Amino acid sequence: MISPKPLPRRFQVDKKTTPMTIGIGMLCAQGAVIAADTRISRPDGSTDSARKVRIEKSANGVFVVAYASDDANAAKTLLDDLMGDLVQSDPSTLREVEGLVRPQMAKWAAAYPYGVPNTELILGASVSAPWVPERQNRGGLGLYFYQPPNTMNRKHFLESDPSTYIGIGQGSSIADPLYKSLFGSMTGPKTCLKQIA
Repeated sequence: MISPKPLPRRFQVDKKTTPMTIGIGMLCAQGAVIAADTRISRPDGSTDSARKVRIEKSANGVFVVAYASDDANAAKTLLDDLMGDLVQSDPSTLREVEGLVRPQMAKWAAAYPYGVPNTELILGASVSAPWVPERQNRGGLGLYFYQPPNTMNRKHFLESDPSTYIGIGQGSSIADPLYKSLFGSMTGPKTCLKQIA
């Protein structure tokens, strides 16, 4: 009898710990929608439920972060540091936001000399400066994918890149192709919420 070929590791299901997690960010006509599931993982393999989307306001902006991580406590530490810096520094341009987040991620990652927990973030930032052609002074709305220690990709509805979607976590391997095949153009907030659902 021939035994069936085992599934690749990423498709194998362990009934004790199925670390499926997902976060989605999408730009829409009047803003952005950021959502995440409530499943968190700990280094010992245990799981629990928690809120994985956080919002903070400053005088010049609003910041929303969702995360997916192998280590929820480590990710929360990073979120506390990032949000603290954004509120205290109160950036008014998207370039200033980027300049605050990347060093904080590198600092956080340096505390893990034997390997950084697999962590992905979606950051939505709305800052007071208007959108202008000069990147240094550009404000408005930005949607970012971050992965420590230094990965940063930005989606901006006025940029030449037409993609307005970001997926994080293991569940994004299912959601990404669905989004690409079913959706694509900028929509209003209600339609965007329905697409995410």
